[in-house]
Amino acid sequence: MDHVIFFDGPSQQYPRIGTTYCGFSNEESTLSILIRSTGNTMTAVFQSDSSGSRTGFSASYRAIDCEPFTYGSETCDRNCSCIKAHTDYCHNIDGRCMCNANWTGLDCSILVDHCQDPNICSDLYDQCVNIPGGYECRCKPGLVKNSTGQCEELQNCTQKQCSHYCGLTESNPPIETCYCPKGMKLTNDTTCVDCSDWYYGDDCSYHTQCYPSRTEFYNKINGLCHCFLSWQSTYCEEDFNECTFIKQPCVLEKDHASCYNTLGSFECRCSPGYEPVNETTCDECGKILTATSGTINSTTRLADNKVSQDCNWTISTAVGHVISLR
Repeated sequence: MDHVIFFDGPSQQYPRIGTTYCGFSNEESTLSILIRSTGNTMTAVFQSDSSGSRTGFSASYRAIDCEPFTYGSETCDRNCSCIKAHTDYCHNIDGRCMCNANWTGLDCSILVDHCQDPNICSDLYDQCVNIPGGYECRCKPGLVKNSTGQCEELQNCTQKQCSHYCGLTESNPPIETCYCPKGMKLTNDTTCVDCSDWYYGDDCSYHTQCYPSRTEFYNKINGLCHCFLSWQSTYCEEDFNECTFIKQPCVLEKDHASCYNTLGSFECRCSPGYEPVNETTCDECGKILTATSGTINSTTRLADNKVSQDCNWTISTAVGHVISLR
C-alpha cells in the first residue's frame, strides 16, 4: 500500500514524526493532521506499491518562525513561562525553557549552586562564594592572595599560636582565627590534624565515595581514590581485567597457560598435559627419567586445575635393568 513517512531531520536516521500515513479518504480528514519538525530540517519519504492505481502524494509546507519566548503548533500564540534574563531560549513547540549556565528549574528561576562541588576551588585556603551569574573563589577572612594567586597570611597573629595559618579580621579589635588547609581539621582552636579515614576537603566536611576494600589510599584534599591494582574507575568500583590490560600476566610455556579474569584478581589455568608450578607458571606434566633411581611427584595444585588432563612419565634406564616402583 502506498504510504508516506516523515523524519525529524535531514535523513531517515532521525526520529519519525507521527506515524505511517497511508492516504486520506477526503479533504476533511487531512485538516486534523499536523506534521511539524523540532528544528529547521525535515525528511519526507513516499513509498508506493506496484499496483499503479493510486494518485500519489501531495502536501504543502511552510517554515514557521516564532517570536522569541512564544510557542505553539501553528500560530505561536502561547507565551513561554521562562524568566527571560535567565534563559537562552524557549522551545518553539512545547515551550520548554532552555536555561543559561547559571540557572535551572522549569522556568529558570533557581540559581545553580556552583559551590556544591567541593573541588571547585583549588587553593588550600580558599572558599567558594556564589554570586549572581556564577561564583568566586575567595581567601578565607584575614588571608590575602599573593602574586601567584595563592592565599597566605597578611600578618602574624600575636594572641593565638596557630599550627598553620592565622587570619586577622578587620574588626575593631581584630579577631584572630586559626585556619587549616583542606585535608585537615581544627582541634583545640589552634591545632590542625589530618582528616579521619574516608573524609576529605575543607574542614574534613566531605565523605569520599571510594570503595574502602578496593582502595589503596585516597587524597584527603580532593577525595580522589587510588585503587588497588585489581580495581579501577573513579571510586574503584570496577574490576580491572588483568587478562586484557596486562601483557602476559601468566608466564607462558609455549602457550600452555591461559588467563581467566575473576572479580578482583585473575587465574592462570594450564592446558591439558601441563601442571601449575606456581600462581602464574605452567610446566609440562610428566617427564622422561633416565636416572637409576628417583621419584615421580605431581604437584598438589594439579587437582585444583579447571581442566581434565593426563600426565605421562617415561622411565628409561640401561639395557638389562628392570624397574621397580613403590
